[in-house]
Amino acid sequence: MRINLRTFEIFITSLLLFSLFGILSILPEIRAISCGLTLTSLFFLYEIEREWQRRKKKAVFYKRIERIIARRLSGE
Repeated sequence: MRINLRTFEIFITSLLLFSLFGILSILPEIRAISCGLTLTSLFFLYEIEREWQRRKKKAVFYKRIERIIARRLSGE
């Protein structure tokens, strides 16, 4: 089963929400694990955002190249 970026983003966001609730726990072990999960989730959300920006930049690049090629072919 393949997982796309949107599904992974939803999973990480839900993990972040659960870990934020875990930080409110009385038990120190649960609180420590939740802090680690919160930091990990924030890192993954940052990386997902960078991946969206990279894909957008790549799409703009290919669109520009497509226009250049179309102009050169129509000019012949």
